[in-house]
Amino acid sequence: MFTLFFISLAVLVVAAGLWWTMKVAKKQKVYTEDEVNPAVSRHPAVLNPVFITYIGFTAVVIVIIYIAFFVY
Repeated sequence: MFTLFFISLAVLVVAAGLWWTMKVAKKQKVYTEDEVNPAVSRHPAVLNPVFITYIGFTAVVIVIIYIAFFVY
């Protein structure tokens, strides 16, 4: 039962990350080679929604593995 819950949680984390990525992608403006996107210099790469999705998915998978090996 817990495994099903955590798999569902992982799917929700991935869906939220993809939705956030699409939302951010719609707002982005296309820059020429001479211009620098201000978001690149303002935000570190770790705040990228895709990386946040990967981190969340990894955390959920680690919890699932922990429960599978050590709880049951």
